[in-house]
Amino acid sequence: MPERKLKVFLSSTAKDLTAFRKAVHARLAASPLFECIRQEEFFAQPHPPVTVCREQVFKADLFVGLIGMRRGWEPPDDNSDHRSITEMEYDWATDVAPRFMHVTDTEFPVPGSLRESDEVHQRQLGFRQRVMNELVVSQDGFVSPDGLSSPDVLARLVVDQLTKHVLDSDLIERIRPRLAPVDDPALKGLPDAIAERILQLLDERGDLKKAERGGLEPDIVFKLAKRIKPDDTLDFDRAVAELENAITIALDAIARGRRGSNEDEFVNHALRNVATHTQAGETERAVKTLDDALNELDSREAEQRETLKRSRLTLLEAGLAQDLLRRDPGAAAQRVARLVEVEHFEDPAGRFDALHRRWKTFREEGRNKGLSLSLGVAIEIARVAVDVADTADRRGIALNALGIALDELGEHESGTTRLYEAAVAYREALKEWTRERVPFDWAKVQNNLGNALLTIGDRESSTARLDEAVSAYREALTEYTRERMPLDWAWTQNNLGNALRIIGERENGTVRLNEAVGAFCEALKERTRDREPIRWAITQNNLGTALMSLGEREHGTTQLDEAVAAFREALKERTRERLPLDWAVSTGNQGVALMRLAERRADTAMAAAAVNQIEQALGVMRDIGHGPYAQYYERQLPKARAIRDRLTKA
Repeated sequence: MPERKLKVFLSSTAKDLTAFRKAVHARLAASPLFECIRQEEFFAQPHPPVTVCREQVFKADLFVGLIGMRRGWEPPDDNSDHRSITEMEYDWATDVAPRFMHVTDTEFPVPGSLRESDEVHQRQLGFRQRVMNELVVSQDGFVSPDGLSSPDVLARLVVDQLTKHVLDSDLIERIRPRLAPVDDPALKGLPDAIAERILQLLDERGDLKKAERGGLEPDIVFKLAKRIKPDDTLDFDRAVAELENAITIALDAIARGRRGSNEDEFVNHALRNVATHTQAGETERAVKTLDDALNELDSREAEQRETLKRSRLTLLEAGLAQDLLRRDPGAAAQRVARLVEVEHFEDPAGRFDALHRRWKTFREEGRNKGLSLSLGVAIEIARVAVDVADTADRRGIALNALGIALDELGEHESGTTRLYEAAVAYREALKEWTRERVPFDWAKVQNNLGNALLTIGDRESSTARLDEAVSAYREALTEYTRERMPLDWAWTQNNLGNALRIIGERENGTVRLNEAVGAFCEALKERTRDREPIRWAITQNNLGTALMSLGEREHGTTQLDEAVAAFREALKERTRERLPLDWAVSTGNQGVALMRLAERRADTAMAAAAVNQIEQALGVMRDIGHGPYAQYYERQLPKARAIRDRLTKA
């Protein structure tokens, strides 16, 4: 009967799981039981016809799915459900073949060049969850115990799982004709008559006596002779030579066990057991003894490596603490670099990712707690990451991270040196994260660059940096569109409004201020109170500030009324109990707007309310030690009181 192999359909996204696909395919191809069906074999186009994929799935006896964090191609003909081709193959196999699904954990990396939009990513997360809810899924094999990517480990698990399933199920009947009959002569050893003739010849030579003196009894030599298969020899003389070689090997094993070795007692004990089994002709038990001993040594070695690794990490963490106590950011960053090298030896991608996680920890600590030291360490870690980054994506990540840390530390310092360094880092990042290759990352860096330039421009008398910030924000908005990235689009519109407002306050006329108001109003179309209440309140406050500046330059009260209304909206979320500083800012700003209105309308009650609000804001700023805001309201309070007193006497 012709050979029959079971067809295994291998399904996965290709670009992010290439190594795993190749390893599974290679192991399936080496198995006598399976034939692997994969897209590489039945089409040459980047995307095959959906009908071809479906036909191949229907031909399968077994279905293996590898599911990562990337969604891959979504056929346009399936727009109603937005399924990926991998998800469609999974669905087709439901009633066709048993499905064996292997799903990565959520930390499984996707190269930056293969990143997908948030919307597509959410659909992939939904598919992953559906698979894990519907089937018993394995998440083993993608990463080995030492944290390294392990395609060969996964391939072995997949094929072992399939083999066990076949042997335990009726699928074995489909390939039974391939299995050799139990009485196949090719599976038998030498006939007894030939084996006895060989032993007689060896006895005549005196070789059997030598073997017996070495610890190998004649009956065991006979067993060795029977192990020689007819296919291994062409004639009697070669059969004799094969047995003589086997006797030599056995005697050497027995002698080695008797004399021991220069190794420890564990090794000598294993060798003695091997010698005993060899003397008894128990070669299978001898092999098992050696394999068990080797496995034990591997386990000991792994435990020793792990113990040394933990010891190094403990000492390095202690050293990091001392570097922080010495307030030495550079030394701390180098210590972190050594830590991640120990954690991820021979894994550059793992080291870089671990370095970035450490950067994130220090950066968030510095930002959330206002710790300059932590931000300084984040800066130095980012510099190390830039030096070790070996791809454009990683250099882009590291340079953007460097810019962020420099930017945030620069905001806490009085000068602009750090901020200019941040701008340089962002511009270098734009060379790695190009608009053509990774447009959304490019837009993110443009926005970050605009933020750094905005802070610089706010501190300098010139508007040159502010103009550059406006340009950067507008560049970002070419990719951050409202349709594709609504929240990022709103965030950038808000930042653009801030830059335009500051320029407008320094220039004559109202063009820039009106543009600022327009940008804030655009942001509020997506930055709604329901969706992002705190950011909605921030933009409402920013809008109020721009309207107040406009109102001061116009003769009527329309803009000032709208400013008061915007501040009132902001205070719905910026409550004194929850956000005292933000509450004070919006309360004080509304007080200043009321002061302008009271003066134009000659409204005594409004003037009194303005004084009261500015006094409250000033009190909070003094209590928390916020110098710039306190100074601003200290300048406004005398003006408000003068207007109130003048109107009261009138």
